[in-house]
Amino acid sequence: MNGEHIIDLVPDYVLELLPPAGRASVEAHAAHCESCRRAILAERQIGPLVRQTLTLASRPQPGRLAALMPRPPQLARSRWTRPLRLPVLAREQLVALRSFAAALCLMVLLTVGSLQLWQAQYPAGDPSATAIVVTATLAPTATNTVVAGEQPEFEPAIQLVPAPAGTPVAALETAGQN
Repeated sequence: MNGEHIIDLVPDYVLELLPPAGRASVEAHAAHCESCRRAILAERQIGPLVRQTLTLASRPQPGRLAALMPRPPQLARSRWTRPLRLPVLAREQLVALRSFAAALCLMVLLTVGSLQLWQAQYPAGDPSATAIVVTATLAPTATNTVVAGEQPEFEPAIQLVPAPAGTPVAALETAGQN
């Protein structure tokens, strides 16, 4: 930059876009060059006007942005797809509706509660005691030899035995006999 003018670097210098080394060389040249100093002063006067113009140009006017945006597609509405419009109720109607809903809930609760009491008083069926006792033995079993023409003898494998005394099943059996 010894003999050359720095006119090309003046806008970047005024907008502070130059690196520190570039800024130092522009300042050193402008210290002894009158025409470059005048260019820097003129650029400093124009810079705020350019910034203001760019700011105003980039900001849309009220309503302009909505006009530029595309409209959402409108669906054809039949009588079945129209929005449901509920009537606006007066305060007295709302109070009456709430009172009715509360009374209806109370009636349902009382009905369910009375059914529960009735079922507790009259059970669905009479429970009967059922007990199955199984005894396993590890003793070897004798085999019967069957002679041709004879009927084999079989003993029943299941025997009915009453429940031991003092158990809940025995108490139910004795209550059923009385």
